[in-house]
Amino acid sequence: MSKESRRKKKDFNAYRKYIQEDIRKLVYNYRDFPFSWKKDESRIADKASVEDVSDTDAEEFMMRFFGLHVQKSKLGKLLKIIIFATIIFYVYNNWNIVQSQFTIIIDSVPFIKDTVNFLMDALNAKALIGIFLLSFFVNLFFISFPDEIYFVTYLLAGHDPLILIPVITAGGLLGLTVDYIIGKFLGRGILKKLMKEKYYKYKFASDKWGGPLLFLGTLVPSPVQWFSVALGSFNYGYIRFIFFCTIGKLSKYTGIFYGMNYYTTTVDPFINQAIKPTLENIRQCLNETNTSVTFLSE
Repeated sequence: MSKESRRKKKDFNAYRKYIQEDIRKLVYNYRDFPFSWKKDESRIADKASVEDVSDTDAEEFMMRFFGLHVQKSKLGKLLKIIIFATIIFYVYNNWNIVQSQFTIIIDSVPFIKDTVNFLMDALNAKALIGIFLLSFFVNLFFISFPDEIYFVTYLLAGHDPLILIPVITAGGLLGLTVDYIIGKFLGRGILKKLMKEKYYKYKFASDKWGGPLLFLGTLVPSPVQWFSVALGSFNYGYIRFIFFCTIGKLSKYTGIFYGMNYYTTTVDPFINQAIKPTLENIRQCLNETNTSVTFLSE
């Protein structure tokens, strides 16, 4: 079986509206396959044409072939949502306890404690290794901190943008890659079990729109870390993933740098030289007018 055929078999449920002819061919060719679905023996004996395979047979075949079944009850899904919401609610209301336990764990493990101290020292010294590691950690999905804030902070501290932008971009890409890998190897199976046949529908949507959304997510403040996990779960191509992340982050940081440079060299001097004196004159005129009105009223 060719690579193209295997790809089509894998994504049949997503592409069924677009390659109905291929679906019919697959159903016809696999009629003798040992699946527990009702077979039309007369059509097999007559060597039925591909066009004789109905849409119902094609849909039933896909469901059997990929092991996808219609949900029998929504009770199990509702129970999972309730359990997840309960865990989130407990953590939120007992955050101080969770934080204290986390601190105890860090202090009890020398390696973790030394690593945290090293990171804090590097960040306080504003060293490049600290910038890289900070960019890496804030792009992990379980931290998800906006990286624009510390980029501006380090830029105002006097770091060379030609060095700062590549370092901070590399750290962010490494963090998003970890998110992608976690989604690919852990989230994929979970989503398949939760979404059933809808998994391939959303996978097709992610293949089509994942790139533009990923570029937009890295360009503007957004939870792109969680989106990276989702794309990994849908087995989105890593080359495309890293490409859109790279151009998005480089565009964002470059835009912030030139925006700040334009403000300091053009906008701020204009405000100080033109707008502020004008506002000061208006304020003085208003004060003189108020003084005159008060004198006349007396």
